Amino acid sequence: MSSLHHDRLAALFEQALELVPSHRGAFLEQACADDRSLRSELASLLEASEGSDAYFADLEEHVVAPALSALADSDSLERLREQLASSYRIERELGGGGMGRVYVAEDVKLKRQVVIKVPPPHAMPTADVESFEREIELAAQLQHPHIVPLLSADSVEGRWYYTMPFVEGESLRERLAREACLPLDVALGVWRDVLDALAHAHARGVVHCDIKPGNVLLTGRNALVTDFGIARVIETSTHAADPGPAIGTPAYMAPEQAGGVDAADPRVDIYQAGLLMYEMLSGRRPFDGTSAEEILEARATREPAPLTTSEAPPALAELVMRCLARDPDRRPSSADELLAELEAASGPPRRRLRWVPVAVASAAAVAVVLAWPGPGERAATNRYQPEIAASEWYQRGMERSLARGSAGQQEALGYFQRATEIDSMFAAAWAGMSQAALGLWNAAPQEERSAWLELAESSAARAVAVDPADPDGQAALGWQRLAISDYAGAERALSRALTLDRKAIRGHEGLARIYMMTGRPQAELVEAGLGVEADPGSYSALRELALALAMNGRCEEALDRLEPLKKLTPPANVAGIIAGMCYDSRQRYDEAIDEFQWASGEGAAFGPAFLAHSLARAGRRDEAQTILSELLAGTSESHGAFGVATVYAGMGDYDQAFSWLAKAVEEGSVNSYIVHPIFSDLHRDPRFREVERAMGIKTATP
Repeated sequence: MSSLHHDRLAALFEQALELVPSHRGAFLEQACADDRSLRSELASLLEASEGSDAYFADLEEHVVAPALSALADSDSLERLREQLASSYRIERELGGGGMGRVYVAEDVKLKRQVVIKVPPPHAMPTADVESFEREIELAAQLQHPHIVPLLSADSVEGRWYYTMPFVEGESLRERLAREACLPLDVALGVWRDVLDALAHAHARGVVHCDIKPGNVLLTGRNALVTDFGIARVIETSTHAADPGPAIGTPAYMAPEQAGGVDAADPRVDIYQAGLLMYEMLSGRRPFDGTSAEEILEARATREPAPLTTSEAPPALAELVMRCLARDPDRRPSSADELLAELEAASGPPRRRLRWVPVAVASAAAVAVVLAWPGPGERAATNRYQPEIAASEWYQRGMERSLARGSAGQQEALGYFQRATEIDSMFAAAWAGMSQAALGLWNAAPQEERSAWLELAESSAARAVAVDPADPDGQAALGWQRLAISDYAGAERALSRALTLDRKAIRGHEGLARIYMMTGRPQAELVEAGLGVEADPGSYSALRELALALAMNGRCEEALDRLEPLKKLTPPANVAGIIAGMCYDSRQRYDEAIDEFQWASGEGAAFGPAFLAHSLARAGRRDEAQTILSELLAGTSESHGAFGVATVYAGMGDYDQAFSWLAKAVEEGSVNSYIVHPIFSDLHRDPRFREVERAMGIKTATP
């Protein structure tokens, strides 16, 4: 099969998926009237997709990508492998559509996974290359938290490509296929993010031209617009050589776009954004038809059906309908204007990232897309230079003393937030927010922990989305993944951070903690030592080294490292926890009790539970029982169910210990200390294997 045939098949398949199933037969008859073989292939692909349990569930991975890959030209793939071998190691084809073919590859230099997307032949400019390059350059200037940015562009042996971050998550198309329509607050959040991205682009002369659910990625509660500027670039290229059919997706084209009349007008994006919101709120599209031409004709000649939903305020529904006006002059003139009207129409204030967290699950890799010939590989850029006022607030947040204790971390979080409000592109400040939130999560009562973890997650994702090459953002992402026991994801992010900067904030410490959790104590000690070498004055680096020494049976050395941390102002209460665990694991219970009492007095969240553990082991069960009763009654808190399990383990009641440990796994309160030798009796119990499986951990206990 030729590449041209494959690309035509992919483009038609994507258009057919945009139609309701009952209209696809007529579409195939019209689109493939001159090619019965093509019609048969399309029908087979559609039948396979409709036979899945959920219409779009895993469609890209399990139906579309394999089907299109099977039809792809293997010779073309091999040629591409050879041409890009010095930079990228292509592993497999991921799939493709009307806008190109997609491959998974490894970036040879940075040892990270990338995605390579190959546009169809009609997207390659044959005339007015300078105009084409200008469009790409404009798209490359877009740097915004809700835009998946274009990073670089180049060509190899006539093949064009550009790079952009790939953000993990599902597309809005997949979400709508699963849920039909979205709750009002979720739809408003997505729409605001999309409009914010459009406002940023329009101010810089870039129009998307293909806003649709498939080009909106959902990462938790945030939305990012992908393929920004790509449709316009392709349209510019194609029309320069041939005034053929309009570029875009028929189901989401503006009326004027189909006729090719000034399709670069920002009001094209306003119309498409209106279609997006209409579908999110109602679960349907305002126009349907049996063919692309019929849909476009209906859009050009008829008003859409009114948006009726019990959730949307009438003013909001009216605003969406204004976006769908056939006459561009009747639509809001800009995304900024639309955002202002949205705030008045929707009621709730514009969603902003504050201490009440917004959840975003995300990790970034690099995507590579074939596009335009550039002057060669772009040189690495220096670290981002934030606005001076933002830098001032960031430096206050980085004050070392603030990292010790919840009050300081809360204060630091406020400083980092001020920095991001002044300069939303300041990745290091977002990373600081994530690290502070993780500190607060670690010490918070159980009922508050999920909120802090969500804020840590969203802030790390924002840092990586703003600048995937910022080492602090990658380190923050690594610690966030570590917090949810995603050790593989954490190791990738932290290794990436250290590749970018060998002194990346807490990079070595994070890897040391991963090695601790996965039963590699010697590697833990090496990495923790590197952390101290990178920053000898860091209390957290010294803490991690002491913990690594303890995990390697070198408690006396660990105690020596911990003593100075107690003399800081404010003191590092974690020093008492690690010291107490050392003493307890060596049955020096009186000394352990002293350490845990000191740590509890300094506000250590784990203090009461570990104190009760050592009291019970020392034969002071009545005192241990008093602490346990307070934990069970909810009058005291020490890391939720994990704290209760810790006390029962100290009492030797292992049935109760494992019962509460199972609850701790379920609620997410199990701390990394679970692998410490203080719990060696639990480690040797066959029931602990289930804990290891559930958490993906491995202990070094013989």
